[in-house]
Amino acid sequence: MDAEPRLLYVDADADTAASRAETLSADYEFEVRTASDVATAKAALDAHDIDCVISEFRLGDDDGLDLLSHVRSGHSSLPVILLIDDEPEEIARDAFSSGATDLFPRSMIELSYEPLVERIRELTAESTEAAAEPSADGEKQTPDKARTTEEVAASTDGGGTEASTPGSSGPTDTTATESTASDDAADTPAADKSTNDLSVSDLDLEELQALPKDELIALLAKIIGDDDEPATESAEAMAETIDTSAADSQSSAQAAATDTTPSDTNTPTADAPTAEPDADDTVWETNEGYQRPPNLDLSPGTTILVQCSSQDARKHDARRDLLGVTEADDRNILLIQYRSMNTDRLAAIAEAAQRVKVITVGCSQSVPTAVSDTVEVVNINNPNDVTRLGILSTKTLDDWRALDGGIAVSLDPLDVLFRYKSVEGTFRFLHIFLGKLSAGGAVSSFFVNPSASNPQDVNTLKPLFDHIMTVDAGGVDLEGT
Repeated sequence: MDAEPRLLYVDADADTAASRAETLSADYEFEVRTASDVATAKAALDAHDIDCVISEFRLGDDDGLDLLSHVRSGHSSLPVILLIDDEPEEIARDAFSSGATDLFPRSMIELSYEPLVERIRELTAESTEAAAEPSADGEKQTPDKARTTEEVAASTDGGGTEASTPGSSGPTDTTATESTASDDAADTPAADKSTNDLSVSDLDLEELQALPKDELIALLAKIIGDDDEPATESAEAMAETIDTSAADSQSSAQAAATDTTPSDTNTPTADAPTAEPDADDTVWETNEGYQRPPNLDLSPGTTILVQCSSQDARKHDARRDLLGVTEADDRNILLIQYRSMNTDRLAAIAEAAQRVKVITVGCSQSVPTAVSDTVEVVNINNPNDVTRLGILSTKTLDDWRALDGGIAVSLDPLDVLFRYKSVEGTFRFLHIFLGKLSAGGAVSSFFVNPSASNPQDVNTLKPLFDHIMTVDAGGVDLEGT
């Protein structure tokens, strides 16, 4: 789409709608129309070309579901973002089953328009690509031929929550279930989260490293779960990782402070680290394309957190690299998508893999005909249902463990979880989930968009991962190296 997207902003408060439309128009050059109720919104949709609808859920006597019903009846592929905050969980479930493309916290707009603007541009670009893709009969899809989230879910599972191979619901993964039960409790603020009443959402990695070790272990154990032995053991192991990171950072700083002469910089000695890795870093950091950091370990069981803008062209190259599709060995790949993937990119991954399974969470995914034999899609309608995500993922790894080829997992984007879970709930889920993936021998890469999430929240999750990779204007970097 060459021109900026044309938006319809729907809000029962006309002043709020006008104010936000003015910001989106003046600061981001969108063409924005407004409506204050469902009837006015319907008229605008019928009279004008609209690329994306942004609507409050509460619209006077009506609600966003009434608007969705009209949109899906005549504009099936039109992206619709519903703005919600503190609505019951069933509202989110009903919204997605009615065809909402995304739910977005209205409170985030008060802090910054950037995440909303970026999401609008993503959705409108995807909508344009979907309209241009050939359908199964060889024709390009028109908006009337594009399928809604509800239709995709119905076609894959007969109208239920998910579709999977026989037996995929199998025995319940008790660890994942226990994790989610704790998540529900974690979403309610706790009275005592650490020995010093410190909340994990108030800490970043540096502050965690600065805590006395016993307090750090107590805090981590509180976040992970009850003060039972497994939680304490896990907390102690994580604390060792954090302490090591701090010690490494301090050693690096001391080495940099003492190593000041140019001649020393290039002369390796028995007592001082060589500067050659730094020279190598300069090469790949200044490279305009993606190159894997030289110290990144991708052995089975490794977990990587990747900080990268969703608009960065290097993101797809990074994902392909971390999935191992550029290697000669066959790969079994599990893609967990909180947003649909570009079909050309999905095809490129599938063509280089032995088999691919896509678990879509709160979105739908089209599969190109050319790779439909090797790609299986399973849908989870409710983005808050991490229990089912854990069960499906771990069962997939169990099924694949006896097969040839390595196993790789990619989750994108992780920041969507923050809309449905507290920081503590997300931390608790990932602690269990990443452990399951590592035990299954998978190389797991989780992508987070820095501009769409609170840096403090992301920093809180970093101790859970083996590596933190950042792809930004400075290049491709690995924390702690």
